[in-house]
Amino acid sequence: MQPRAIRLVIVALIAAVLATVGGATVAARAADAAPAAVAGWRWTNKGNLGRLGGGSADRISCPSLKLCVVAGSDFVFTTTSTATRPSLWKRTKLATDDELGDSIMTEVDCPSLVLCLAMDDRNNVYTSANAHGGAPSWTRSSLPTNTYVGIRALSCASPTLCGALDVSGNGMTTVTPAGLGSQWRASRVSTTVNASLYDLACKATFCLGVQSTGAIYMTTNPTAQPATWRPMQVAPARNPINAISCGSTRLCVTGGSGGLRVSTNPTLRTSWKVMPVAGLRYVDHVTCTSAALCFATAGSEIYVSTAPARRGTWRRTYSTRSVILADLACPTARVCVAIDVGGGVFVGTRT
Repeated sequence: MQPRAIRLVIVALIAAVLATVGGATVAARAADAAPAAVAGWRWTNKGNLGRLGGGSADRISCPSLKLCVVAGSDFVFTTTSTATRPSLWKRTKLATDDELGDSIMTEVDCPSLVLCLAMDDRNNVYTSANAHGGAPSWTRSSLPTNTYVGIRALSCASPTLCGALDVSGNGMTTVTPAGLGSQWRASRVSTTVNASLYDLACKATFCLGVQSTGAIYMTTNPTAQPATWRPMQVAPARNPINAISCGSTRLCVTGGSGGLRVSTNPTLRTSWKVMPVAGLRYVDHVTCTSAALCFATAGSEIYVSTAPARRGTWRRTYSTRSVILADLACPTARVCVAIDVGGGVFVGTRT
């Protein structure tokens, strides 16, 4: 079983436990619901999406204040307002079952308000120009057949460039994300068999994928069909990297067991520097909305910086105490939405 798959199993088990704790969890969440302004942000627990089935909430994408999309279990959840309570989100079943069992939605990215992509662990890509329109608004197609089933990461730089990584070290790119899966082109990213590639960040001029060995795999021709990739060793192998986000072509941040690393010249190996942050030792996810705003989630905590490349600027902005955070997205520089593995929704506003 792949490392990320193991982690997802653990996460799902934790989510199930949290969902059945009962009164203690309710009381803890009630305490979390009180807004707290820390490091310039005030976070509010909006409740729970619910009805996740046997999976967990894994990814969120919010291209604007008018649309947020969550991928979890075999569903996507959509809302047209980040201020609405989760009970008003629309639940749409996308993933289908096959001879391998229940499929799981693993990734979602919306490069614009009128284009969303979601992927499952059965090698399918779903596209929509109206994500909130329900199942009829989504089109399903298969990704290139020479890739192993199971998408690990998805990143869209724009409506005309998206990339993805599968569980065995293959990369896929497309310049027509709104089209069918046949318009994606696959190439080998890592020469290691069953490489543990965890996350991907694509900008107009590059895509960077991170690996458990502390390496970053880079393509500087992401619009080529197929793209070519080469490795950069930016961290010791004992410090696996599992998250990456780029706020611009001049600012990228990675996270993992070695904490944070930051670069202002991401395609240059020697530009990647350790970013020490008090109390932050392991990073689950990184979100950079620009070169001037980045977040890192670590278990039940959220850290933020408005100058990510400068030491001493990262601060803990929130701790939910009772949940495990899965992902975070920011439709604007002043509003962000975080989800936990059990489907909890937290809205942060800049004070």
